[in-house]
Formats: sequence, structure tokens, C-alpha cells
Amino acid sequence: MNFLKNIELIPTRKYHWLVLLSFLYSGLVFSQISFDQLNTEMEKQPKPIVLYINTDHCPYCSIQEKQLEKNKEAKELLQQDFYFLKLNSNTKETITFNQKIYKNNKSGGIHELAYLYANQKGIPSFPTWIIFDNNYQVLFQYHGLLQPKDLLSILKAIK
Repeated sequence: MNFLKNIELIPTRKYHWLVLLSFLYSGLVFSQISFDQLNTEMEKQPKPIVLYINTDHCPYCSIQEKQLEKNKEAKELLQQDFYFLKLNSNTKETITFNQKIYKNNKSGGIHELAYLYANQKGIPSFPTWIIFDNNYQVLFQYHGLLQPKDLLSILKAIK
């Protein structure tokens, strides 16, 4: 909680809790797991994996995320019955996924893992949804904006 020391709150006392709650809530809006945590969690409790690949400059990705934020049922399913991973294709992180190491391809600016799964006939397509079983086998892959009701149907079918 040391990070809270540097936050300036609105001087009026009645707003302190509102600002603090909105700050804390913003980090908890959508529960996801990190790639680093995935192996450990899969050993403890295997579950299907949902990999959502996006990029910073994609307007469809922004729309998709806003739709997802509003879909409480899908968020609950993703949190309880799946491991949800979000991958920004421009990340510079080295990622271990399914015991393989992936890096950012500096010349093209796209991460190797993103290119592997978001690639559609040689061209990366965003957003991309991939659902893996607990053995990392692809069960579902979709390039483009996925309607919330369709995502919900797919998650329920795979669950």
C-alpha cells in the first residue's frame, strides 16, 4: 500500500473514499493472469486458457474491451472457469508460454507470440481471440471484433 502515499486526494473529505475506491476498482475491473503466473496456476488447477491479443493503435480492440467491461457474465466466466491472458502485440517483454520462449521482433515491432496467433495469411489481425484447452491445444480462434453474446456462447460451450 506504499503506492497510496503519492496520491493526492481531493481536499474535501467526503470525496476521499470515492477517489480511493475508483482508483482501486480501476485495477480490478477485469481479472486476468500474467504469463509468469500461468504455469504455476496450471499445475495447481488446470483450466482452459483464453488469450486475447490486441494492439495500441487498434480502434476495434478499444471497442472490444469496452464491450467486455460491460459484460458481467462473460467477465465472471473468464475469472472463474478460465485463465485469461491479455497480450499487447507491442510488448517488449520476453514471455514463456507452453514452455516456449517468445520475444519482441524489434524490426517489425510485433511480439513473436502475438504474430504466431494473430497472423492471418501473413498479416497480423487485431483483436484476436484464442482459447486453448488445459494442454495448450487450440479449441477456438477468431480474428476480429467478437460480439459479446457470441463470446459468452463460446465460453459456456467450452466450460
